[in-house]
Amino acid sequence: MKIEQINHSGISEEKKSKQREKVLEKACLCDHLGNGALITLGVLKPNRAPQAICPGPNIAWFNRKYSLREMVDHIYGKSASLVPEERPHMFA
Repeated sequence: MKIEQINHSGISEEKKSKQREKVLEKACLCDHLGNGALITLGVLKPNRAPQAICPGPNIAWFNRKYSLREMVDHIYGKSASLVPEERPHMFA
């Protein structure tokens, strides 16, 4: 995990502490989820608008890192599904 990478890195303790704080920083989802669009539209500047993502519960079914191309093809149904067909319904 990211914290382990920071802890085992060769940087100073002060820098490690700052990096851990960045990783653990809380985000306001109701605000930060929309910031990407506001930056694209020129409403907010990138350095003044933290961005967040909300992957949802189905992230559990992805079992490795995927390329952007693989994810785009998965989202638009242009390739075989990246997740198993047999899985419980997310509301069950």
